[in-house]
Amino acid sequence: MAMKAHTRRDFLRAATTAAVGVSGTAALFAFETPRTQAAQAPAIAANAGLIPYGAAVRSGALASDPAYRAAIIANCQIIVPEGEMKWPDIHPARGEYRFEKADALMDFARQNGIKLRGHTLAWYGGMPAWTAGIDSRAEAERIADVDVVSAQELTGEQSKKLQAVLERRLGLAVRLHPQVDKSLVGGAIVRYRDFVVDGSLRGRIERLGAAMSGA
Repeated sequence: MAMKAHTRRDFLRAATTAAVGVSGTAALFAFETPRTQAAQAPAIAANAGLIPYGAAVRSGALASDPAYRAAIIANCQIIVPEGEMKWPDIHPARGEYRFEKADALMDFARQNGIKLRGHTLAWYGGMPAWTAGIDSRAEAERIADVDVVSAQELTGEQSKKLQAVLERRLGLAVRLHPQVDKSLVGGAIVRYRDFVVDGSLRGRIERLGAAMSGA
C-alpha cells in the first residue's frame, strides 16, 4: 500500500485541529503510523527534497507512552534529545558518566530509520551543580598542569613514566611543567594544587635532620 508523505504544513494543520477540540494524539494518528524502518522507507523516499520534519524527544516518554512513540515514528524524519545529551544527564557528578538514556535514543532512531541530531554540548541553563566549582580552562578540559622541579633535567622516558603514574593517580590527563633546581641535589618535587610529593634528596636530608632534632 502506498504511503502519503506529510509536509510540515500537513502536520501543523492537524495540530491546529487538535487545538480546537480534537485530542493531540488523535490528530497525530490522522497520519498513517509505520512502526518499522521498512514501513517508513516509502515515506522517506517520497519526502526526498523536502525539509525533514523533526521533534525534540525524551527517552522516558518513548519507553512508557506507546502513542507518543508511534507518533514520532509516523511523522518524524529527524529527532533531537530534549536533554539526554546535556551534562545533567550524561555527567551528573564529577567523575561520573551516564549514557543509558542517550543510548536508548540512538537505538530508537537507528531501529526506525530516523536521523538523530545532537544539541549544545554545554548550555548555561542546563549544567549540573558541581560544574560551578570549575575554576579554570584546564579543569574544564580535564587537564592537570603539574609542576615538576628536579635536580637534573628529566629525560623523555622519565617524563613519560612520571606522566603515566600521575594520570593514574589523579584520574586526569596530565601536562608536565618541568624545571631544574640543582639545590635539590637529587630527585624531584611534584606539585599539583594541594598534592605535593617531595622526593628530592634535599627534602629527605631536611626531614632526617628534623627527626633527629626532635629525638
